[in-house]
Amino acid sequence: MACFLSLPAENRISIYQEVFGAGQTFFLFPGRGTQVDALAPTKPRRWSAFLFTNRLIYSEAREIVYGANRFVLVDVTCTQTELLYNFLGGIGPANASLIAHLAISFPVMDRVEDQERGFKLRGDGLRALELLREQCTSLKTLETQIHRQNSSGLTEEKDCDPEFARDALPRIDQQLRAISSLDRVVVEVYEKALMPSVESAMQDLGWTVKLNLYTLLDPPLI
Repeated sequence: MACFLSLPAENRISIYQEVFGAGQTFFLFPGRGTQVDALAPTKPRRWSAFLFTNRLIYSEAREIVYGANRFVLVDVTCTQTELLYNFLGGIGPANASLIAHLAISFPVMDRVEDQERGFKLRGDGLRALELLREQCTSLKTLETQIHRQNSSGLTEEKDCDPEFARDALPRIDQQLRAISSLDRVVVEVYEKALMPSVESAMQDLGWTVKLNLYTLLDPPLI
């Protein structure tokens, strides 16, 4: 290890990039209790052991691990906010502030009949966006995933509400734009295409819409 630490800093950084990757995808799953399990399909088992060899390696490599890779929350249920909370809490605020690319479930809006503008962001989704705004201060790209658990009114014509595209989506966009570092919003649509009116409204907001024919619960190995 002494020989490695004697290398010039730029050489160590090159090695970190090779070991920890840049542009890799890490899938995050709920573990036991507050534990979060991470799957990196392109990485060997126990790939992270090198990261915790000593404090200098950790301090130098963490910017690559958290700042140059993509993190995907795979839990598509209403507990995803808890998963996000546990992930950010587990890595600590300093590392959370380095994250540049994250994927979460698309925020759910509920209709409120007694309000002039009849939609509000569901509490768990609002809390998730608040966590990102407070802790992920370097976040540049946010992917929001539309799947069968949250797609009502977005992909099926019989369920599509024309007011949703007109009123609800701009309100979601307002919450997203409150994340001051955010440059790009990507909507990943799984299994079914969006209604044309919804897709058009998203694109008008400057979001990038992508269709994936595989399911979110069974992502391809990349």
